[in-house]
Amino acid sequence: MHENRHQVDYLLMVSVFGLFIISLVAVYSGSGQYVQDQPFYFTIRQCIWYGIGIGLMVAIAKFDYELLEKWAFPLYIAGIGMLLMVYFFGTVKNGSQRWINLGIIEIQPSEFMKIFLILYLAYILSKVGETKLSFKKSIPITLKAICCSVIPFLFILVQPDLGSALVIIGVAASLFVVSSISSKMILILVGGITSLIGFLIYLFHYQHDLFTKILQPHQL
Repeated sequence: MHENRHQVDYLLMVSVFGLFIISLVAVYSGSGQYVQDQPFYFTIRQCIWYGIGIGLMVAIAKFDYELLEKWAFPLYIAGIGMLLMVYFFGTVKNGSQRWINLGIIEIQPSEFMKIFLILYLAYILSKVGETKLSFKKSIPITLKAICCSVIPFLFILVQPDLGSALVIIGVAASLFVVSSISSKMILILVGGITSLIGFLIYLFHYQHDLFTKILQPHQL
């Protein structure tokens, strides 16, 4: 078991490095012509970031991710705390309040929250095991996971940052699908989301004034 954790997925590695090469070609073709004296400036800068990324990738690959289990809830609470700080003390840019100014740099807590939510939902859903749950047993775990997802979703939505808020929904939905929650429960959740989208489409066509109060033009 311990040895399997350190096996390298060579197909994944080849795919990643293939994307590295393709992206470098794209960066050079899109920027080289605009920097006549240093045509490789942006390409070299991209390589530096790739080097940093590869270093982080290797470090994370050697880290025992199961140790994060005990940190899942504290990190989730820290993420909610950071979103609260944005709400009360965040920096406003272009009509959105999404950042915390730390003096040297500005951070966007919603980006951290995406990772913290993945860890905490994975922790919650892993506790039920790999055996498929009945619909009745799926109800409490589903409600708990939904509540934990809705809280950061609402905080991010009011910033406003619809894109990141939708990522939160996507994260939760993906983890529900691969969990042991009842298939019937998953179908109900999918039906609920589909119904909401259908309702928005109805408002757009037949109650446009009400629709514009829910979604802004740039969000549409």
